[in-house]
Amino acid sequence: MLFPMAPTQTELINEKIAEQSNVTLEKIIQELIENHDTSEMKKGVRYYNNENDILNRKRYYYKDGQKVEDTEGLKPNNRIPHNWHRLLVDQKVSYLVGKPVTFTAEPLEFHEKLNEILCEEFDDVLTELVKGAANKGVEWLHPYIDEEGNFDFVRIPAEQVIPIYEGSLQKKLQNVLRYYTVVVNGEERIKAEWYDENTVTFFIQDDSGAFVLDDTEPINPASHFYYGDQGYGWGRVPFI
Repeated sequence: MLFPMAPTQTELINEKIAEQSNVTLEKIIQELIENHDTSEMKKGVRYYNNENDILNRKRYYYKDGQKVEDTEGLKPNNRIPHNWHRLLVDQKVSYLVGKPVTFTAEPLEFHEKLNEILCEEFDDVLTELVKGAANKGVEWLHPYIDEEGNFDFVRIPAEQVIPIYEGSLQKKLQNVLRYYTVVVNGEERIKAEWYDENTVTFFIQDDSGAFVLDDTEPINPASHFYYGDQGYGWGRVPFI
């Protein structure tokens, strides 16, 4: 007996837009961000920094039949964190990427170019990627072409990334939503970037908190990178 495949996130988004004429990509982005639970990711980072939950433990006692928080130290409340989590994470990082990764390829010219691009900087980024993934469950690498036409890459914290996969097996990225906080006229706003296979569209919160196209971007949506006036896409969502 064959069972139907569960709908993917992209299919659910497209169905919602088709069923409700007032549902826009801006509203979808807002809903995705509002429902993005990063509490466990932040907890992993807290524990790595030895900020364990034991530090928040409270003691109580009963007074006249009512449970009352002990603010006067009537009961011992020893809160000593032990940083075993950091020891285990650092051990994992050291085991996996403690030594620089060696790349081999043919022909020789490609091998030399590959090692030139993925140099010591990549080893440092890889260490941070593994540490972030060990603390949060996942971390992201974003390759890009800089303004001078050079290939580069940057680590993106998992708290800023919402992946949307093409299929239920979650192997091919259909879209990526990246969001982060910026300051506009002294006020914090969330800026969002919506990536597909060839373009990125920029959004920002307005005064009411709704997402609108970011008019500070000279080209919106924009190609992934440019050579002169010609824009190009990677052909796939540029997040790993």
